[in-house]
Amino acid sequence: MTLNQVDAINVIEDLIDRSKGIIGKFKECSSQYSLVRNRIKALELAKYLLNDCTNDISEADYRLMEKVLISTKSKCEKVVLKLKPNSHQYFHTSKIIEVMKMVLGKLDEVKSPIMLKKPSLDYAIQIMEYREAFLERKEILHGCSNLDKYTSVETWLNHLEVMENSETTPAGYVSASTYLAIRKSDQKLAGMISFRHSIAHPLLSLYGGHIGYSIHPNERRKGYAKAMLKEMLKICKEKGLDKVLITCNKENIASKKTILANSGIFEKEIDVDGFIYERY
Repeated sequence: MTLNQVDAINVIEDLIDRSKGIIGKFKECSSQYSLVRNRIKALELAKYLLNDCTNDISEADYRLMEKVLISTKSKCEKVVLKLKPNSHQYFHTSKIIEVMKMVLGKLDEVKSPIMLKKPSLDYAIQIMEYREAFLERKEILHGCSNLDKYTSVETWLNHLEVMENSETTPAGYVSASTYLAIRKSDQKLAGMISFRHSIAHPLLSLYGGHIGYSIHPNERRKGYAKAMLKEMLKICKEKGLDKVLITCNKENIASKKTILANSGIFEKEIDVDGFIYERY
């Protein structure tokens, strides 16, 4: 089922009307009254969100909206299992589920502190500053498609174009897409992440995995890695990958937490030349 924005808003308005129709049955001091009142508020906020009117939505409002939407979606998913397929009620309940998914997806986009963008000359200065920050610390630039080997952003961008197309990727390599993690609040480059379209390679299938990423040394421990990986997984799904392999060194607690926070499921540990890696 595919719904457009107008259809979704109509469904939400119907839910609001129904909630307003029953709230008068409860005493204002009762828990039922508070529950329905919060439901109405959350649904009104969902309308604003779909219309991109997010300036006046507070963090507390986002939390309320998320709680109500997840609860509504969960209840409808249980109800729909008991309904006859193709019945009016089945169709209506399924539509509500899709709307809840749509709004939750929109909520994720708005709440994320970063957005993923393809590298371009618009970010040339920041890209080179990012490169220097790692080289000065003698750190590896993970997820940057060999940025450390390029002193010209333009040349690096040409390299990215070659690497993104499986027909032009050099022998022994797999095609990959690289993204910049741009902080929404000030358009600063917070991290980089790369998605390998395939891991049909002996090292990648063992411990390299589909995704590699890094966070600017000055931007760590701010939740950007978690947000960046979450956005990248959405892109992977759009590309037809429902499951991806992500690995990290066993001693890298921060990466492990990032993977687990994005629903990573531990598979096993592997030993590679004395280094222990965890596969998720």
